[in-house]
Amino acid sequence: MACWPQAKSTSRSWIVVLLVFLGLKLTLAFLIFQQPSNAFLPDSYGYEDLAINLVQRGSFDVPGEPAVGVIRTPGYPVFIAVIYALAGRVPGWVILVQLILDALTALLVWQIGKQIVSDAVGLLAAFLYAASLNAIGGSLYLLSDTLFTFVLVCALFFLSRYWRNPRDRWLVIIGALLGLATLVRPIGLYLAMIWIVFLALGQRKSIERRGYQGILLMILVFSGLVTPWMLRNYALTGRFMLSGTEAMNLYCCFAPAALAEDERISLDEARQRVDAPFRYNLNKVEPGQLFRAADYAAQIVLQHPNGYAKAYLKGVLATLFEPTYKQWLQLLGVNYSASGFLSKLSMLDFRGAITSLSENTSAGFLLAIPLLNGVYTIGVHFLAISGTYIVFKHSRTDNISALGLICVITILYLVVAPGTGGGLRFRMPAEPLLALLAAVGLARLNSNPAPIIASRTNNSTPRKERITI
Repeated sequence: MACWPQAKSTSRSWIVVLLVFLGLKLTLAFLIFQQPSNAFLPDSYGYEDLAINLVQRGSFDVPGEPAVGVIRTPGYPVFIAVIYALAGRVPGWVILVQLILDALTALLVWQIGKQIVSDAVGLLAAFLYAASLNAIGGSLYLLSDTLFTFVLVCALFFLSRYWRNPRDRWLVIIGALLGLATLVRPIGLYLAMIWIVFLALGQRKSIERRGYQGILLMILVFSGLVTPWMLRNYALTGRFMLSGTEAMNLYCCFAPAALAEDERISLDEARQRVDAPFRYNLNKVEPGQLFRAADYAAQIVLQHPNGYAKAYLKGVLATLFEPTYKQWLQLLGVNYSASGFLSKLSMLDFRGAITSLSENTSAGFLLAIPLLNGVYTIGVHFLAISGTYIVFKHSRTDNISALGLICVITILYLVVAPGTGGGLRFRMPAEPLLALLAAVGLARLNSNPAPIIASRTNNSTPRKERITI
């Protein structure tokens, strides 16, 4: 193992390589500049429509589609609107900014690992996240995931600063970032509550009143950002809520999935049966109509608990393991249709898996994408489990244990919360945290676990640690 000066030089070399790699990722924006339609998935249109109306009319709604302004929270449409106001309606500029945020997320992951664990683990985590095909692919669509991931990792960065140097200002910043994350994606609401409870429990042994004052300030800042939007929705719908997304998911996804599982019918047929009393055009539905349909859908879910449980579990597995290559094939202009690749692979029919996939792609080299993605996904999950074990078994400081615990809690929430509607994009905000834990597991392969997680203490200067990458 190298001595400190050599390790420091090696560390700088890896940083340069990382920066070059992140810079090269920005060239992917040209895929969207050349073909703007590639940036759009079904959910993208609602975000962009709201952004355009914000720019043109200063109003958060879409004429003729009254439910859109209730279903969507303002964070991501405002993000698009700012870029469109500055650069015109060019999706490529939005994608370029998202790729920059994705690169900054990787750098923040490095700094979090460096502050709490070691520079070596931080760099490993940054490389693992930077290599995520899911994160890269997700950045190339007009969807809120990249922005949400960046804001969430910013909050984790300031949380790591707070653990090393407890100051109320860090808690205020964390509260603001959790509020912004919630306004970008509604799933952030309960996650923010989990974080606040986690931090409050961490202060329970403190005899200083000042510790709780910081928590209260964080709650006030978070509430100050989120509550006005909930009051706005109450004025429009009569329901005190952050978003109508849950109602839409109940009606369009959860109830049909539960019915399909129990009745053993196709999802399309189940959707038709759920929709039979209403026959709504989802593009034109009023908020009140949507909530009535959601209440009806909730009754269907209650009548089919077993089907719902099965569908929910499938959603969680999809969030964890759904392959990334479908996104990449679309971006490359290749028509994708279900090939049975995963089912054949699960039965160890490797020849059948390769044959089924090659029949549905236009170029043999595209086989590398699903294979690399599968190896990466399984490898990172395995290493993250290993890293979690090492953190809790060998950590010498409370900071490392706290980082490991908040990462595990957040990952579980992000993976489990989408449930029946889960899928590839919902894993994206969890990937930086998976990378942090996986980096500890990967570093363990070349070193004794105890030195890997021997963290700096709050009141000490950084020790000269060895770099093992």
